[in-house]
Amino acid sequence: GVESMQILYGVDTDSPADGVVNRYVKANAIPVSGNDWDKVIAVRISLLMRSVGAAATASGSYVFDGVTYGADRFIRQEYTSTVQLRNRSLLP
Repeated sequence: GVESMQILYGVDTDSPADGVVNRYVKANAIPVSGNDWDKVIAVRISLLMRSVGAAATASGSYVFDGVTYGADRFIRQEYTSTVQLRNRSLLP
């Protein structure tokens, strides 16, 4: 099962734009005013997966997106994929 999901947006902050991500930020860090969403050229999605059943022994703690998941008997694994938005990184 998916225990947590994080989405970060890759922003090209150069002027003029060069089609390369300069930083990844959360949605609330992109101002709504202006054309800042037009500078988003990639999306990074991270999933924290947790085993359905408990393991025989306790596992260590796991930090994901600044949150620590306790030392319980569940096994966790993080998966991350970065996707370039089609035609967003093309230079004008």
